Amino acid sequence: MKRALAVLAVTGLILGSGAAAFAASGGGGSGGEGGRRTPEAKAQVKACLKQARTDHRGDRPAVREAVKACLAEAGITRAEPTPEQRESRHRARECRREVREAHPDAPREQLRDLVKECRTAD
Repeated sequence: MKRALAVLAVTGLILGSGAAAFAASGGGGSGGEGGRRTPEAKAQVKACLKQARTDHRGDRPAVREAVKACLAEAGITRAEPTPEQRESRHRARECRREVREAHPDAPREQLRDLVKECRTAD
């Protein structure tokens, strides 16, 4: 009985500290300070998208450019990737390209496994 209570106490401590770390990091979302957009920024994004869709019906590239311009005017921009992120993405693209060239008829699952091997070999 004491052992079971000790295990529960330790488990609760671990889960509690994990939840606190998750909350302190911004909760795992994307965009904005702390990984989340403010409600005002979300409303601005929705308004820009709605306006662009009504102005450029059916023309997706035009909608995309109109939304970018609208958000830039509102001061909402995407964060630039770090040099480490750029390098990692470049390595991943190179691995995918090399694997596709070496195995043109391989099924998607096999290609995925081969790319994983390539990326872990670096």
